Amino acid sequence: QGDSCCNPDSMGYISNLLSANLNNTVYIHSVRLAPTEDDDKKAGFFGIAMDQVDAVCKDLAEISELRNRFNAIGFSQ
Repeated sequence: QGDSCCNPDSMGYISNLLSANLNNTVYIHSVRLAPTEDDDKKAGFFGIAMDQVDAVCKDLAEISELRNRFNAIGFSQ
């Protein structure tokens, strides 16, 4: 909580680090709960977790790069 998926100084940095160390050969998707960085932070505190899980599952189901199978890394912000 208190962070966002794409903050360039935290989770965004981790995404870029992974991508660079994997020679940009993998698809990386950071889960975003809201359209802006500020709203994404707020959603971690004030969102309804079950609604967020449902929304993220629907979003992930639409990503073609994740359709057949994927590996995942999870961080709790």
